[in-house]
Amino acid sequence: MQPGYGAPMGAPAGAPGQYGQPQPGQYGQPQPGQYGQPQPGQYGAPAGGAPGAYGSVQPQPGAPGAYGSAQPARPANVLQNYANGVSPQEYQQIQQWFNAVDANRSGQLDVNELHRCLCMGGHQFSVAVTQKILNAFDTDRSGEIGLNEFVAMHKYLLAMRDSFMFFDRDRSNSLDVNELIQALQRAGHNISLPALNAALPRFDSDRNKTLSFDEYIDLCIYLGNLRKLYGFYGGNERGFIQLNYDQLVACAPYFQ
Repeated sequence: MQPGYGAPMGAPAGAPGQYGQPQPGQYGQPQPGQYGQPQPGQYGAPAGGAPGAYGSVQPQPGAPGAYGSAQPARPANVLQNYANGVSPQEYQQIQQWFNAVDANRSGQLDVNELHRCLCMGGHQFSVAVTQKILNAFDTDRSGEIGLNEFVAMHKYLLAMRDSFMFFDRDRSNSLDVNELIQALQRAGHNISLPALNAALPRFDSDRNKTLSFDEYIDLCIYLGNLRKLYGFYGGNERGFIQLNYDQLVACAPYFQ
């Protein structure tokens, strides 16, 4: 979404510089039928037709973790659904991109390696947003991202880029408030316009009342964390949640 990201909106699929279309041999070159050819129902929803959107989870049994516990419970992460259905050929291509930036051959990418990889793919994410992306897909909490986590991340970013382009009606490389709320609601985040306006300044870094692609991803990750917490604490069943102070402290990092 950020200004200067990739090719101008409205360029034909496969135009140089778009996400997923770097120079030959670099990370991000898509397979036929991906970038530029969105599938019905793909915009922001988990792969495989799972209901909801990024970060939505089914309520988990058992008591949630609280402040002071050795390992606070963590809401389930459904982002790995995006890795479902990847063909062997596509997996091999993504693995080549992964290996190309895994400088120490550890089988894991740290935030700097991931940032370099995303830049090779045409992204202009900041290191801070890259760290949030890494955290969202780091299912084993290692502080790094492995190959399977990387595959899911790649497919997620493709789907989100398609969604962003679909709702960018005026081809401005950004989403205004009206376009943004449509995109979020299509992704399953049924928030009101006043709630969006309250949250927007946190992600609108240049205060122009629009979000670029990197700002949009930052917002979606934030809403995804809130959605996971809401479901984890029973909101999907009751329509509301109640937290005591210990629970609030335990879940506060997800709001960062």
